[in-house]
Parts: sequence; C-alpha cells; structure tokens
Amino acid sequence: MLVVVPSGLFQPSMLSPSSSSLEGGEASQWSWIDERQVASGSRTGKRRDVVTHHEEIDNIFEKLAGEAAKLVRYNKKPTITLREIQTSVRLVLPGELAKHAVSEGTKAVTKFTSS
Repeated sequence: MLVVVPSGLFQPSMLSPSSSSLEGGEASQWSWIDERQVASGSRTGKRRDVVTHHEEIDNIFEKLAGEAAKLVRYNKKPTITLREIQTSVRLVLPGELAKHAVSEGTKAVTKFTSS
C-alpha cells in the first residue's frame, strides 16, 4: 500500500490499510512511501509503486468524470461546469479529502485566471 505524505513530515499514525493521507503542501512537496519500506526504515521508492499510484489516480479521475457526466445528463445541460466537477468530487471522495480537493481546485483555478 502506498501512503502519500508531505516530504519531511511522516507520522506512523498516518498509515491505515484503506486510505492515503493528502493534506497541505504543493505537489512538488509530496513523497510516495511504501508502507513496507517505512517499517524497514528505507524510504527509497520503487518504479512499480509509482505505477500503482498512477493507476489509482487514473481510476479516481475516471470516477470523477463519470459522475460529472451523470450530473450533466441528469440536469440536461450541454457542458460540464465547475459546479458539476465540485459536486462529483464531493460524491466520490470521502469527507475531509473532498473538502480539501474542492478548496485546492478553487485556489488553482483562481490563480490560473488571475495570471
């Protein structure tokens, strides 16, 4: 199992069998840590761990896109807007993770449009 944590910040309590911790920091500050490597004291990543993580992210994006498409069809609209994306994030991701994802997404869009 992979656990995603900010570089330099690791607490064993962050490890759980069914979840990843995704709080704070920018993308360049994240590290991929394999639970077995943490237990053995080694923090070197392996290529297959990165590939597995990439596949998990692809699956999440597919779920978000599918949920947004369902919302567009349900509301009989021609395009996916910010509202459908945010609603799909809230439906697919659990509690705090959804709140952080919506917040970070809003911040990224604001930064992009203001530059």
